[in-house]
Amino acid sequence: MTRFTICDDEPEHGRLIGKYIKTEYAKHVPETDIAEVVVYQSPQEMLDEAIEDTDIFILDIECGKSSGLDIAKEIRRLNKNAGIVFCTSHSNYVYQVFGLTPIDFIRKNNIEEDIVQTMYNIMDFLREKKKILVIEKGDIIRLSDIVSVNVIKHDLYSKVLMAREK
Repeated sequence: MTRFTICDDEPEHGRLIGKYIKTEYAKHVPETDIAEVVVYQSPQEMLDEAIEDTDIFILDIECGKSSGLDIAKEIRRLNKNAGIVFCTSHSNYVYQVFGLTPIDFIRKNNIEEDIVQTMYNIMDFLREKKKILVIEKGDIIRLSDIVSVNVIKHDLYSKVLMAREK
């Protein structure tokens, strides 16, 4: 199961995006895998409840009085492994989001078409996120959590970003 969290101050847009996400996700995964979609109108409520469990955040750039860019910065601080997709009616924001390394950008006036391409990018992101390394002792490490690797006399030492450091 992959959890998508949508934050949009317009309830209809949030529901519509959620519907398209579920439809497109089902085209890319086995029937046993589902997309769980949770929609929030309040950025603060979303940050309080959804940070730990969310794989992909879909954020309205103008979410009421809040900025989706500021929300994304907070998500990055709290959960560096989460994917972020921005959604907006205003294409002038496209260039402002690149420093936050989003997966993609959805235009509200073109949701149905943009979701198709966005889902391909989301699936690539999820495949990379799920790559793991199994160590001789049986420990499992996500490759995305490895910060550095040193080799000293044929021995491999790695620094792994632990959950408490995230």
